[in-house]
Amino acid sequence: MKSRMPASTLFARRPPAVAVIYALCIYVALISCYNLLLGVQIRLAGAPLAMPGDTNDPIYELGTSLGFWGFLLFGLNFLLATRWRWVEWLCGGLDQLYRLHGLIGRWTVSLILLHLAILVLQALPDWGLAARYTIPGLDLSYTLGGAGVVLVTLLLVVTIWIRFPYPRWLASHRWMGVPYLFGGSHAIVAQGDWYLWLLTLGGGAAWLYSSFFYQRLGPQQQGAITGVRTLHQVTELTIDVDRAHHFAPGQFVFLSVTHSAAGLPAERHPFSISSILSPTSFRISAKQLGDYTAQLGRLIPGDRVTVYGAYGTFGLRALAQSEPTIWIAGGIGVTPFLSLLRHLAEQGVDSPEPITFVWVVREADEAVYLDEIQGLAARIPSLRFHLHVSATSGRVHAEQLLHSAASPPTTALRVLICGPGPMMTALTKQFVRLGVRRQRVMSEAFAL
Repeated sequence: MKSRMPASTLFARRPPAVAVIYALCIYVALISCYNLLLGVQIRLAGAPLAMPGDTNDPIYELGTSLGFWGFLLFGLNFLLATRWRWVEWLCGGLDQLYRLHGLIGRWTVSLILLHLAILVLQALPDWGLAARYTIPGLDLSYTLGGAGVVLVTLLLVVTIWIRFPYPRWLASHRWMGVPYLFGGSHAIVAQGDWYLWLLTLGGGAAWLYSSFFYQRLGPQQQGAITGVRTLHQVTELTIDVDRAHHFAPGQFVFLSVTHSAAGLPAERHPFSISSILSPTSFRISAKQLGDYTAQLGRLIPGDRVTVYGAYGTFGLRALAQSEPTIWIAGGIGVTPFLSLLRHLAEQGVDSPEPITFVWVVREADEAVYLDEIQGLAARIPSLRFHLHVSATSGRVHAEQLLHSAASPPTTALRVLICGPGPMMTALTKQFVRLGVRRQRVMSEAFAL
C-alpha cells in the first residue's frame, strides 16, 4: 500500500526571516521619510535653514539613524553568510537566503552612503564640521567611519555589480568584514553604547566564521569520485562519502575538489543532487556553463572531494503539499526534480493531488534525462510529465502550463520552478497575473 505525502503548510508561508527583513526595510524607509518631512516642516515654521551639527535637527537625526540601520543590516548579512541550519530554516532555504543576502547588501551600501551624504549636507555651511566628517586625520571617529564607507562601497560594487571570475569574487567578498569593523569602531568611539559593542563583536564573529573557519568547522564530508559521465554538455559525477549522511531529495551541496589528477582548483561550488543512490552515495549533474564546470569532465574515479551540506528546502516545499501542483524545470534546473522523482518512485510515495511536471529545454537533444524521467514518472500514478522544446514549440507561458495541468488558476494551486533567473521571474509574474497566489509560486535559484 502506497504512503501519502505529508500535507504540511510550513513551507507554503513566507519564511519568517524574509518577512522580518522586508518589514524592517519598510520601517526604515517610513521613519526616514518622517524625519525628512519633519526637518522641512520646522524650517518652513521659521527655524534656520542651516543648522550645522544641531542634534535636535530631524535632518541630523535622519543622517545618524541611516548609519545605524546600515550598520545593523551589514552585520545581519554576516549572520546570513554563516549557513547555519537555523538561519537557513528561518530564510526558507539557502537559495532564498542568498537572495535576501543580495537585497540586504544593496540596502546596506545605500543607507551608509546616504548617512554620510546627509550629515555632510546638514553640516553646511560649517565647512570645518564638513571637513571633520570627510577628511581623514581630523577626527578619529570620522576617520574610521570614512575608511569603512570607502571600503564597503568598493567591495560591494565589486561583489554585486561587477562580474569577476569566481575565485576573485570570493576573495574580495572574504574581506567585507574589514569595513564593518571600521564602521563599528567609528560608532563605538563616537557613542560607545553597549548595543554598538554587541553588534560589532557579533557581526565580526559571524564574519570570521563564514570567511575563515567555515572551511574547517562547517558541516562537511570527505569523499571520492566513483563515476564520471558526459551527456551533451552535462557532466555527471557520482560521489561516495566516507560515512552515512541523510541527503534529502531536492537539496544541493557545495563541492570542493581537494585532490585530482587533472589538478582542478580547490574551490567550493554549489551543485544540486540529481539522484540519491544510498546514504553514502549521490549523483550531481553540472552543465558546462563556465571555466570550472567545463573542467569537471577531467575528473576520474578516485579523485578526492570535500562535500559541504546538504542544504536547501526545495524538496520539502515540493513534498509538503496536498494541492494540485505544477513542477517546472528549465534546462539544467531539472536536477532537484530528478531526485524528487526518484524519491517518490522508490519510496512508493504518491501525492493525494495531481502533479504536472514540465521540463523546458531549448533543443530536443538537451533532454539528456528524458528516458530516466519517463521511467520514474511511470511509477508515480499522480504525476504527468511533459517535455517542452522551445525551438519547436516557442517560449513557454504560464497559460499553457495551466492548460497542461487541466487545473484552474485557483489560490489552492502550487507552482515550483527551477531554471534560469529570467525564466523564473517571467513565469512567476505570469502565474500571479492569472490568479495564482504569489506565496504559492516557489522557485529554486540554482545559480548562487
